Amino acid sequence: MKTTYRTLIFCFFSIAVKAQIWMPVSTGSGPNNSVHSLSSFNSKLIIGGHFTSCDMLNTLAISSFDGSSYDSLAQGLSGAALNYPKVLTSINFNGNLVVGGNFERAGQIILNNVAMWNGTNWIPLGGGIIGQASYDIVTSLAVYNNELYAAGNFSLAGGVNANSIAKWNGTSWSPVWSGGPPMAITSMAVYNNDLYVGGSFSNSFGVSAAKMAKWNGASWSAMTDSINGTIFSMYSNSSGIYVGGAFDLIGGLPVGNIAKWNGSNWTALGSGMLGDFSFPVVEVVSLIEFNGGIVAGGFFKSADGTTDCSHIALWNGTNWMPMAHGFDGPVLSLAVHNSELYAGGYFQAPLSSSEVTNFLAKYSLATSIRESKRDVERNLYPNPANSYITINYERVMTGSKVRVVNVMNQHIKTCTITGKSVTIDFENVKSGMYYVLTLEKDEIISYDKITVAK
Repeated sequence: MKTTYRTLIFCFFSIAVKAQIWMPVSTGSGPNNSVHSLSSFNSKLIIGGHFTSCDMLNTLAISSFDGSSYDSLAQGLSGAALNYPKVLTSINFNGNLVVGGNFERAGQIILNNVAMWNGTNWIPLGGGIIGQASYDIVTSLAVYNNELYAAGNFSLAGGVNANSIAKWNGTSWSPVWSGGPPMAITSMAVYNNDLYVGGSFSNSFGVSAAKMAKWNGASWSAMTDSINGTIFSMYSNSSGIYVGGAFDLIGGLPVGNIAKWNGSNWTALGSGMLGDFSFPVVEVVSLIEFNGGIVAGGFFKSADGTTDCSHIALWNGTNWMPMAHGFDGPVLSLAVHNSELYAGGYFQAPLSSSEVTNFLAKYSLATSIRESKRDVERNLYPNPANSYITINYERVMTGSKVRVVNVMNQHIKTCTITGKSVTIDFENVKSGMYYVLTLEKDEIISYDKITVAK
């Protein structure tokens, strides 16, 4: 789509971003307790957790946010007896939202720890999933081979014996493993047409799998390298699976609680995460891709020895980087919604500002600006972009520059304008949000935000 800009341009004193900050999502008080799950559905941010209200709106364990206000999703979900409900995971499946955790019902509808929201009503899935209420029952959801997979700590799915993992075909539940021993699965990810699961299990799936195993749709296989701890999180993209948890060795490789599997080999991500006297136990519990990097959240105080990474950090492919100093408590969930990064957890405030964020925050950019006296007309297209963008200017000096940076103020590329237009190649640029700056004699004369979507 072509977009024409004819505005009085506001330009930075210096090129791109001056600072990054964490901000409250709304102008109200936000969730009143911990946030464990974040996702997108019907253009809204979905928040799941252990709360009973958001911005003073009564909503049990689940809510949506449309950019201005919260919605309760039919008053949310309730627990058994006096137990507070808790939503731990959510995912899109066949055009509906599916959530899992520890809860019993929605109103008078019995759900049992897993449920579907169609945008209007809660729908039970075949009698739900049954486990011990003292455990987190449904901890992870995944879509694999067009079926919904649920994992956690449970013994029954739809009345059928299932040892902590089962699949839903749209009509009924069936076990993916029903043998022993009892096990706990915390996370799942799909990579190279296989489903990977991680957790605290050992000698499992009939193949002596420990901590991590692979399902190809018909049979299980174990990983060849031993992991000396527990896996709490997984995130996959085309390059491999990022695995986080509480472990420091995979095989003989030191990994610092996070590592990457490419289908054949493990690699460490720097020296990983460390704690301090206030958080001696380190756990990486949430992972997401954002602007070409991997964001990790959890219980830690430093990354790669950088102490400015309290409970959250970004891996840029080479190093761990701080994200506005982090938070005063653990980050339990991450999501990218409308190209913006959201973090949920058990924190009260970010360390970068005096803002109180109450368990949920949005990553934002603080900038210094000054007014330009130039009136610049230009066409920029397409936006979102895939492999290129073109900018046509009405008036611009030949030899002017166009500079592209990401939200971390990292230089991506610079191009020279010849004539009145420039085409910028994004073929090898990862998906994410970027800033395109036009400079004439080192003065910024235009500034645009674009999205690259592969």
